Amino acid sequence: MQQRASTPAARLQTWRLEPAFPVTVVDYRHEPGARPDFHLHGALEIGWCRSGTGALELEDHAEPFRPGDVFAIGGGIAHAARTASSGTNDWTYVFIDVAALLGGGVDPELHDAAAASSARFRVDDATGAAALALIDEFRRRGPCWRDAVRARLIAILVACRRLAPRRPRARRSVERMRALEPALAWIAAAYASPPPITALARRCRLSPSQFRRAFLAQCGTTPRAYLLNHRVDVAAGLLIGTDRAVTDIAHAVGFASLSSFNRQFQRRHACSPRRWRARRDAGR
Repeated sequence: MQQRASTPAARLQTWRLEPAFPVTVVDYRHEPGARPDFHLHGALEIGWCRSGTGALELEDHAEPFRPGDVFAIGGGIAHAARTASSGTNDWTYVFIDVAALLGGGVDPELHDAAAASSARFRVDDATGAAALALIDEFRRRGPCWRDAVRARLIAILVACRRLAPRRPRARRSVERMRALEPALAWIAAAYASPPPITALARRCRLSPSQFRRAFLAQCGTTPRAYLLNHRVDVAAGLLIGTDRAVTDIAHAVGFASLSSFNRQFQRRHACSPRRWRARRDAGR
């Protein structure tokens, strides 16, 4: 059962976790068009996107998401998931009171990671696979399952801690991310034929130059680069989830030519769209 309270910066959503083993796993569907609210949980959240696309808005940046993404979000990090208007998102969430579960038997830096880190993984890398294994251990409850869950959790926290120095944490600014919400929503809904920068800036009640500076500061990239990444991430989900032709997918997400789509896909994922799909086919 969920309990909710308010904080000045973001809504607090806490989960009643069993004191004996403070972990819970829930499946959730985000409906299209729902307005997300910034919130935090006070517990580590691990989220696995099973289907759909959209944008995960954190207090200091935003990232597009697609099927197969796994996010680890510290208990003190305000965040909101924005679903693309074209469909629903299916997620599996894990909530963990890390301090109660691990106690003083681990490096204190792992407790810091559980409170203040945010990281993105894929189900086909080691840390993403550890998250799926944690979910499976919790639900199957085989021999020594509690120790197995703890082991997977430690692996995830170590990965979060090691990633942290690569991107210094920006000053908390939920309010600034909220100011960009209209633009992020418009990009999520109309990524194939986006409005010009001037229109996005006007939606956020900013001048174009103010909008570009705010977007770069909060999202870590330019509006154009963010849009291209979003298109590629939507396409990556379509390559895995459908049998549509690569050329059709490239045009559907807004690329004028197959060559430009291939170039952007290679830059983001270090492989071609066809090789990306071949990985799916190899796993069947």
